[in-house]
Amino acid sequence: MVEPNETLWLTYIWIFIAAPLIVRYLDPSVDSYPKRVIIGSILSGCMIAVVFILALVVSVIGLVA
Repeated sequence: MVEPNETLWLTYIWIFIAAPLIVRYLDPSVDSYPKRVIIGSILSGCMIAVVFILALVVSVIGLVA
């Protein structure tokens, strides 16, 4: 199991390094770093929400079937 401190560091690395790089790759017109951090965080939140909803749908289908 991942320790809470490790999870926190992974989150910081994702928000401040990986997410801005992904946004820069997807949309080079976003010129400032803070905008990239904000957009990357929003995209990350959307991805997590989609995965959560898909898991919920699959579990409901599993219960019904």
